Amino acid sequence: MKSITLKNGTQVRVSPEDYDRLSKHVWSQFKNGRVYRRELIPRELRKKKMYRTLLLHREVMEVEDARKVIFRDGDPTNCVRENLVVTGPRFQPRQRVKRGGSSDYRGVGWNKAKGMWQSFIRVNGKLKHLGFFPAGEDGEKLAAHAYDEAALEQFGDLAILNFPRTGARKRPAAALVPEVRPAAAEVRKPKLVASAARTPEPVAAKAPPKGAEGVGDLYEKAPHDLTPEEMEAMKARFLGERYRGKLRRVG
Repeated sequence: MKSITLKNGTQVRVSPEDYDRLSKHVWSQFKNGRVYRRELIPRELRKKKMYRTLLLHREVMEVEDARKVIFRDGDPTNCVRENLVVTGPRFQPRQRVKRGGSSDYRGVGWNKAKGMWQSFIRVNGKLKHLGFFPAGEDGEKLAAHAYDEAALEQFGDLAILNFPRTGARKRPAAALVPEVRPAAAEVRKPKLVASAARTPEPVAAKAPPKGAEGVGDLYEKAPHDLTPEEMEAMKARFLGERYRGKLRRVG
């Protein structure tokens, strides 16, 4: 393992087979810790003087397409080939870079209200609570181990742990497992069952309207069977009965 000195004096670790190829360039460092250099774009590919930015970890793995290169331990100054992994362009980001906090461990913080250590992990932009742990150094380490277990379950071999483990990790990365969508439910059309033939029920004859009980047999006949004289008689009798009924109710 060899080291390359940056402009700000930071030492970056690289593999011996990559040292000669990379050490001839001048490298700088972003605020997020990643190492880069600027290269002049060839004249035939530009209209004016322009530069492009090249990242050291991508130069090590010689990746120029849309694929991503991530650090196993989350340290951007560790550009050894064993610490770099090339993933697909749709790979979701892993844990955030730790910046300060009440604990030196990732995913651990001090809860003032309860006076205990709290463990949490962020998955797909949402913060997931992992539990509370007793005060003191032992409780802080228990919270850190709880974070490591959750990180292994979610990110597998690519998880950034508080206590790196030797040997292969058996858990696959949940972020790398392809999403399996359930098959669309079959739309079943309702079966049309022929209903049994029903005999029409006989229609009951309508009773004469209220106040026309004395008209006689004229209401037993159908309207089209009545003569004009019978219709006039039925109408006069019906109106007369209703009129006399009103007079009786008023008196």
